[in-house]
Amino acid sequence: MARQLRLLGPSSVDLHLRHARGFAEAIGDRATQTLLDLGSGAGVPGLVLACLMPTTRVVLLDSNLNRTAFLSRTIMELEMGDRVSVLRGRAEEVAQQPKWRETMDVVVAR
Repeated sequence: MARQLRLLGPSSVDLHLRHARGFAEAIGDRATQTLLDLGSGAGVPGLVLACLMPTTRVVLLDSNLNRTAFLSRTIMELEMGDRVSVLRGRAEEVAQQPKWRETMDVVVAR
C-alpha cells in the first residue's frame, strides 16, 4: 500500500528492510527506551525497528498530513498503538518544544 501511495521509494522492499535492520544492528544492545524516526514517510525504518525492538517506544515524525494519516492507520492495523505514535510537524520546530526536546535515546533518519 505504501508504494501505491508513493510513500516508499523505488528500491525493492527487501532493500528497505535490510537498511532498517542495519539501524537495529547499529543500535545494538544499547538500552533504548525511546526512538524517533525523523521524516518517517512510509514508516521505514521506524516501524521495522518497532517490530525488532518490542520494548522501545517509537515516535514516527513527519510533516506531511497524508504520510502521517497513513502511518496512523498502519499503527492501528498492526496493533502497535500502545508504544508507537505519530507526530506531525517539522523537526526543527518539534525539537524546540519542551515536551520533545532531548527526550529520545536514539534518532534515525534515512
